[in-house]
Amino acid sequence: MMQEFSHKVYALLSGNGEITAINSSAFIMDKTGWIEIDEGTGDRYHHAQNHYLPLPVTDKYGRCNFRFIDGEIVEIPKEEKPPGPPPSPDQGQRIAALEASNAALAAQNDILTATIDTILSDILPAVAG
Repeated sequence: MMQEFSHKVYALLSGNGEITAINSSAFIMDKTGWIEIDEGTGDRYHHAQNHYLPLPVTDKYGRCNFRFIDGEIVEIPKEEKPPGPPPSPDQGQRIAALEASNAALAAQNDILTATIDTILSDILPAVAG
């Protein structure tokens, strides 16, 4: 029969008590800054970084999903998280923005071309003469 080893679960916390990382004693050599939050046997404890919490430590926007408050892990409600990035523009919005940018660049090009033509028309007769 295989012997099960007990592993301690550690968490790194932000200044607000948000869990920013979680791992087990099997993988942490320097425990500076880490706090012990639990201990047990099995994959949940041995591979805590992927198995201890019901969700990843952060959501798809990099916002923390959990806090450690009074010795308990508490999921952070969506309403209490900072806002995520604004939604990406749809294809129509991107095309409209590109067309407007293209029109602005074309107008600037027309101004530059006219300015260069004026300068050249002033300079060329003087150089030829």
